[in-house]
Amino acid sequence: MANEISNLITFNTYKFERGGLLVDMFNQFNARVGDQGTELAIQWETSKTGTKINLKERELHFFAAGSVGQYLEKLEDGTGFKMSADASTVEWEDKDEAGSLDDGITVVKLPKQFFPQKGIFFGYFGLKDRQGNVFTSVNVWFRVLGGVPTMGAAIPYFVTEFDEVLERCNGKIVDALAELREKYQAEVKKNEDMASETRKQLSALADTIESINAKIKANDIATKTELEKVERSITTTLSQISMQPEAFETVTALQSAYPNGKAGLFLVTENNHQYVYINHTWKDCGPFVGAGLLDKSVNVNKLSQALQDSLVPTVEEVPITGQWSGYVSIKTGHNVDNDDTYYSDAIPVTPGEVYLVNGTTYFDARTVILWDAKENIVGYFPQSLTDKELDSKQAFMFAIPQGAVTMYINTKKGNGNERHLYKVKNFNRVQNATTDFVSSVVNGKQAKYQQVKLTKCNNDGYWQYQYGYYQSDPTGENKVVGYNQLSVKPFETYRIKGNSYYEANLYNLYDFAGRLIESFPNNNLDAQFYDQTFTVPYNGAFLKVNQHKDGPEVTLEKVVEWHDKSPIADKKWVAIGDSWTAANTLGNTVANYTNYVADRLGVTMINAAIGGTGYVAQNGNYEDQFYNRQIPADGDAYTIFGSFNDVFVDGFKFGDVGDTDIKSLWGGMKATLDHIWSIKDNAAVGIIAPGPWGAFNPQNENNWDKLNMKANEVGEQYVSTMKKFADYYSLPFLDLYHQSGLRPWDASFVAKYYHGTSDTDNTHPNTNGHKLFASKIADFVNKLL
Repeated sequence: MANEISNLITFNTYKFERGGLLVDMFNQFNARVGDQGTELAIQWETSKTGTKINLKERELHFFAAGSVGQYLEKLEDGTGFKMSADASTVEWEDKDEAGSLDDGITVVKLPKQFFPQKGIFFGYFGLKDRQGNVFTSVNVWFRVLGGVPTMGAAIPYFVTEFDEVLERCNGKIVDALAELREKYQAEVKKNEDMASETRKQLSALADTIESINAKIKANDIATKTELEKVERSITTTLSQISMQPEAFETVTALQSAYPNGKAGLFLVTENNHQYVYINHTWKDCGPFVGAGLLDKSVNVNKLSQALQDSLVPTVEEVPITGQWSGYVSIKTGHNVDNDDTYYSDAIPVTPGEVYLVNGTTYFDARTVILWDAKENIVGYFPQSLTDKELDSKQAFMFAIPQGAVTMYINTKKGNGNERHLYKVKNFNRVQNATTDFVSSVVNGKQAKYQQVKLTKCNNDGYWQYQYGYYQSDPTGENKVVGYNQLSVKPFETYRIKGNSYYEANLYNLYDFAGRLIESFPNNNLDAQFYDQTFTVPYNGAFLKVNQHKDGPEVTLEKVVEWHDKSPIADKKWVAIGDSWTAANTLGNTVANYTNYVADRLGVTMINAAIGGTGYVAQNGNYEDQFYNRQIPADGDAYTIFGSFNDVFVDGFKFGDVGDTDIKSLWGGMKATLDHIWSIKDNAAVGIIAPGPWGAFNPQNENNWDKLNMKANEVGEQYVSTMKKFADYYSLPFLDLYHQSGLRPWDASFVAKYYHGTSDTDNTHPNTNGHKLFASKIADFVNKLL
């Protein structure tokens, strides 16, 4: 038998007393972090000669028990590790001896909880008889490092290549420090030699400065401090000038409207001149040919950096339609055939409007082309370019000049060459504003979120964070995809959940000129899941999101309301259940009652549900009944919701007080309660009866042959047994079978509030159905907390 099993690991308990076993398990089995049901084959031997233990004769089977999490230190006696307080307990046992084979071999499939994402597993692998007595056991640690799983048996330590490198580096670091010390001392000597000459030069410089000061006093020359004061005054005045002029028919009308002046730029249409209020009078600044700059551009790069950073535009995206082959030329004003470019449909514009554009320029195919009513070119942007910029990505702001009525957008074809057009509605002056300001405003508050719709890009790839272009992945090798760019506003707050993947960051934030502001997580690591809340900086304008396709769908939520935290806002609620509770039943991005309850109460919700399970029922052969459910030990309240799945199990019975048979409802509930209290002995537990199904509800009198009862009788006895159990153990009980408000016997009701998984599903409520009973569960959980 042993010859038929590859990658066999041998446990010799006799030899382990004299030395342990360290196994590189990469070839033994593929234990990637998070694997479920990975096969592990162990051959059990004893004695010096390696005698195989006869498992079948001794009626022995495999068991494993221990903890997963971070370890604090090795135990003083050298037998293992002291685990951290938040380490989780994991157990597994091959009770039916299905994996006990000939030649002392056990083949088992350990659950994914044994393979931690961080830290280690430390515990025991061993053999038990049918009475539960331990025949033998070996202390075992297991961890995954760099994608390679390693196991130690009877070895209470492990050493990584990193540890060895550190040891080797210690000597080299000392040598390097000595060398640096010598260089430093030599440099000091060199500087001391130069000191005398330097003092002579400083003395000469002091004489020169004294001479200049005398000239300044004599000739009344402005100092740098005075010039900086003037510059600040000019910047302040400019910052108050609106980038979109207010128009009046005559100068008299302007003077009448603002006799004492007003900050800003104003247009008088009778002479097409622009005016500003300076030194208590309205000054004529000449012909108006744009939104404030003579070249018809409001390119912020021409403003001071202080002013750039303080102007925040409010924009709305303008749809760009049409992808016509070729481009509209700056030379002819008309379309030119070209296989490398395409141009948009005509976009109507009005003089004085201000726009932002993200796009490309390709020689004569400038990003923006503007026509007058006679189809003559009256402007194009960008205007002045270096040779390098003639074929480049562009992001800039511009104003529509006089006479322009139509705009075209040229775009170069190819990888990542997108086009976006945004119309500026207004500018806000924001100075010295940071996200710390937002944090101070919302301190002590909690958020109400609203889902933001994300639309995937047409092709696989990702947004390259530094330059913002879309890096296409035609083969799909990287398993990443981006979402269409979103417009965001300063100080908006978002929560994003999803996986990053190396350079494909979860999200990137850019300003209105397309410059990168923030990238998260920006650590160039393999696939990692993040649940991140962030606030858009004062100059934030665009958000680009990526997704690693092996992970969950990215979800983005926006804070729409801040309100005072409730007394239970920092509590944790653990929801144990079946498919009514499981997040993937309706779809991971579709809300069910757990989301509605968590939003209403402001608590942290841990979803510990698996479809097809119950107190007795398991989904397939995974032993995932409620009493085997992996749950955290730090929950503040635990609810158990379900499940009529139990009555489908062969041999099911309802049970009564004192029943410990886990094929009975009573026995399964007792095992579940014991499981929770073994993890947290003071846990607050609430029992929730299943809501009505199409198959089991008060009005269904069809026969249920498995129990030789009518379906409604099955439902009544199931719920009454649950109620009796809750009363017996002094537990809160919520009866959703009778009090949910759901009507699965009503076809029109089912069509509107059920059909959770298909058009014929009368078992699972849809998201609107969940809303009907979510408030009842929220009140129930609130009392538990």
